[in-house]
Amino acid sequence: MHPRVIVLASALLMFAASASARDPAEALYGEAKALLERAEAAESPPSALPLLEQARAQLLKIVAQHPKSAIAARLLLGDPLEERVTTALAAARAAQARAREACLQRPTAACLIELALYRVGAIEDAKERAEALRAIAEAQAKAEQVGAAARTFEAALATARAIEPVLLRAWGLSDIAEAQAKAGAIEAALTTARAIEDAEQRAPALRRMAAAQAKAGQFEAAARTFGAALETAWAIADPNERASALIEIAEAQAKAGRVEAALATAGEIAEPAGATRAYARIAVVLAAR
Repeated sequence: MHPRVIVLASALLMFAASASARDPAEALYGEAKALLERAEAAESPPSALPLLEQARAQLLKIVAQHPKSAIAARLLLGDPLEERVTTALAAARAAQARAREACLQRPTAACLIELALYRVGAIEDAKERAEALRAIAEAQAKAEQVGAAARTFEAALATARAIEPVLLRAWGLSDIAEAQAKAGAIEAALTTARAIEDAEQRAPALRRMAAAQAKAGQFEAAARTFGAALETAWAIADPNERASALIEIAEAQAKAGRVEAALATAGEIAEPAGATRAYARIAVVLAAR
């Protein structure tokens, strides 16, 4: 092919791609198609349902917001993608209705978890959805659905990472880390805790992870995590918040049987009031033995 022809063809392709990128109806159609594909690849009807509802919403937006577009006309006359979305959505909703009816007749932990999964996708607020997913994961772990719990925790994490502002995001991640640790997924919990951006929230999260490791008999790992918690606590700018974090770590170290380390932590607190509270907390732990 002649070089000029190649250049011309490339320019036309780039122009077409640019035009498509600028076409809002085309963009919405592409989003609907991607959502449908994700729904078709989903592991279960509860996972597929919110994706299908989002796909349907994108197609409705085309007709409502861009009624003069060629895609809108195609959707009104009969479009293959629209038909696939409608069919799949009807099937998912029918499965939800059957699941609800069966669970009402004979409630079990498994069917109630399934109903919760069906509803969680409709929660729009990221913070509330992350909290709901965390609660579902905790229920799955309690019901010994270990693999499902791990996947739901991942979904909760992905949602929590979108929470704004940073402080609310830190709270969400901290709660998930604690729930993971309680579910026995200590390594995953530690990874979550380390990802918390705010030092004031990361320090207590790491402290709780260290305590969980000590309780599980992972003493060397607990010592390392306590060290990370201390390093994070010393990075807290506010002196009062820093002292509070150090006091909590000292108490946790004592409860974990690391009395010498607890005393060292207390001894490093410069403020007399903070040091006094730390020593008192350690004394309470020792007195309770």
